[in-house]
Amino acid sequence: MPETLHGRALLGLVLALLVSACGRADPDPHPPNAPTADLERRYQQARDASHRGDYAVAYCILRELAEQYDDPRAAFLLGWMYHNGYGLAIDDEQAIAWWTKAARHGHADAWYALGQLMELDTKDKARKAKALDYYLEAARLGHEDAQQWLRHRLAHLKPDPRLLDALQKEWRVFGPTRKIKARAANLRAKPSTKAKRLRTLPKGTPVVVIGALGRKWRKVGVPGTRLTGWIYAPLLD
Repeated sequence: MPETLHGRALLGLVLALLVSACGRADPDPHPPNAPTADLERRYQQARDASHRGDYAVAYCILRELAEQYDDPRAAFLLGWMYHNGYGLAIDDEQAIAWWTKAARHGHADAWYALGQLMELDTKDKARKAKALDYYLEAARLGHEDAQQWLRHRLAHLKPDPRLLDALQKEWRVFGPTRKIKARAANLRAKPSTKAKRLRTLPKGTPVVVIGALGRKWRKVGVPGTRLTGWIYAPLLD
């Protein structure tokens, strides 16, 4: 929607109120090398303020923590406030800026949020293409939703080549594995005993389950390879 004079005025008023509120807020009496307990106290104050709808106070504390102490949790929540319009005009560019700051400090939720935002961007194809990279970063940090997203995408008939690369080189990003419990199991192109056999997997071979068809078949990826296919479910542990 094109920005209007009314919209700009409203945004200016919102920001002015926040700046004013920050100026009135009780300053943190501790220097930049404040103990962890003090930073945790300030962070909890911000969360409590946000929960009761006092977004101006939450914003001021979070911004202080993010800017002065490089707290990734505070940067992530600032991005969330901008994305959802909690006490602020919705501004996804600001959300991206704060989430990027948090992500650089290893905040898994921030990487995942960036992936979601990029994936939903229907106007900027370059951004949309980057979504997978952000999900991969989140998954490397153990983010379960990101791992589930990667498994779902790998199950597609024509998965992104980057996912096949990950299966071959860093398969742990897809999360937990299961193992072949039978002496051997055939990996098939389709969920049928008559389908083409892609490979025979010996007992103990780990696989990543990425899909299912009823109780009998599981679609899997084979770690250390670029192979995906179907396994008869009773053959898995």
